Parts: sequence; structure tokens; C-alpha cells
Amino acid sequence: MFINTCDCNGFDTNLVVYSGTCISLSGADQIACNGDSTGLSNCQDFYSEINADAIGGTTYLIRISGQDGVTGSCQLNIACTSSEPIVEPTANFSMDGAAPLSVMFRNVTLEDSSDAGGDPQATIEIDWGDGLIEGDLPVGSSIPHLYQIDPDSLAGFTVTATLTIQNSAGTAESAAEPMTLVLSGDSNLDGVVNIADVVTVLNYLFQGQGPLPCLLSADFNGDATIDIADAIYGLNYIFVGGATPVIPNSPDCQ
Repeated sequence: MFINTCDCNGFDTNLVVYSGTCISLSGADQIACNGDSTGLSNCQDFYSEINADAIGGTTYLIRISGQDGVTGSCQLNIACTSSEPIVEPTANFSMDGAAPLSVMFRNVTLEDSSDAGGDPQATIEIDWGDGLIEGDLPVGSSIPHLYQIDPDSLAGFTVTATLTIQNSAGTAESAAEPMTLVLSGDSNLDGVVNIADVVTVLNYLFQGQGPLPCLLSADFNGDATIDIADAIYGLNYIFVGGATPVIPNSPDCQ
């Protein structure tokens, strides 16, 4: 980092840089100091200048004082350059707990493994694909998320989570594999629950048509068995206003 008090309207300064906090500050925390410097143009006499290495994420305290007690106002100039060139980032992540097909809900955890390109200030943004976007997250974050269908909803949905990483050199994006959530009772996986789903269960039971694409979604009454009781439950729900199909304890299709 490059710090100076160059200001044509300024006064004779002394400049000290410390690492640490005000509470614990001591002489041992001083990393650089300067009283008088030369070489810059349009500065006051006896301006101060420090050029020192800094570590990203570290807090530094800068003290300015006047020589022999002189006071006044001046401009503090700070510039930072990376010791290593910052390059464009690379987006990468895994999605723990993800599955191509789920019934009613799915808990996942996004594990970021993106390359920040050497920029400690790089951040990530996650678009979960279900309307929620989380931004300004640190690189390397582990973020949990719950996908779920509203029990009163009449349709399932498909989502694709996307991660974007941004640093001072650019941005990069990566997307997860799509995940589909279906309703309990959607035995034919067409996105809705209707008489066609009851017919699918009946054909499976009595016509030997199968296998069912997801046994769990055909289990209308949630008893872990596909039988005539599921067809009756579905008919009551569709035509008599009976209870909605039971939400399973686990979303995994079988």
C-alpha cells in the first residue's frame, strides 16, 4: 500500500501505520513510519510518505501528527496494488443433497469452490432459481437452502441454481443440474394432480402398466404402500374436496 500526505495546502506531517486494534495498540504493532519525504510534485514542504506491504483482510490504523505540535488540515492519499496480478475468476460449486426428482421439498447445501482470481475482495451471488437471490457472499461459502412446494399449490416446478462470482477483473457463472419438485399425488409426473393420476395408479395396480416413474408421488395417503386406497384417496381429493395428498417425510423417489 502507498500512503502519503501530499497536499499543496497541507502542513508538516508525520505518518505512522500500525496493525492491530486501538485497544491493544503498542509500539510492537508499528509496521512503518515516515516524517519527511521528497519526490512528489505539488506537495507542501515536509510531507510524509509510506510504501509498505499489506495483507488482504487485515485492519490497519493510520496516524497523522504535526511536526513539533503544528496543526492544520491536509489530504491523506491511499493507493493499493496487488503483489500478484488479479485475473478473471472461475465459478465452481457442488450441491450436496441435490436430486433430479423430489416430492414436495428438497434440502440442499451449496458448497462454493470458486477461484477468486487472486482478489481477496471477490464475492459470490447465488440465484436459487425459485425467486430467492443471495448476494455479497464470501468465496468459499457453504449455504443451505430449502426448496419446497406450497401445500396449497396446484403445480410442481423445475429449478436451476446459478452461482456468479465477481472480482475486480471480471465475472464468471456456473449452473447446477436442474431439479424438479412434484406434488404428492402426481403419479404421472405431469406437474398437476388430477384424474389422470388416479388412472395411472389403477392401471399400475390392475393392468400391469408400469413401473411408476416415482412410487412416492403415487402414495396419495402416505402409508408407504401403493394400493387401491391411494386411488380412493385421490378420487376423494379431486371430486369431493377431501384431504390433500400426504406430504412425505423424505422427498426421495423410489
